[in-house]
Amino acid sequence: MSNKAKFNETVQKIMSVLVDACPKCVPINAASQELFGGKWLDGDFETSADEDYMQSCRDWLREEGLIRGDGNYAVTLKGLEFFDALPQCLRTK
Repeated sequence: MSNKAKFNETVQKIMSVLVDACPKCVPINAASQELFGGKWLDGDFETSADEDYMQSCRDWLREEGLIRGDGNYAVTLKGLEFFDALPQCLRTK
């Protein structure tokens, strides 16, 4: 899978969870995204490559203002607009 395809898939999964949960804050982690998580190795926790990638996408979405939170996350108004999920009562047109 290309990086572009992986990015699209990962961002879509994250945003789908958050749009469906709006306005509640929910965890976005390996377990909530049904990814293989990390493991403990010699007393240190090592994340999986999929988990690292998901965290990078989640952090990017937060830095771009599409989601907010730390630990638990919620979609922002900007995120709802980008994903065409803005409730009718908030539409100005």
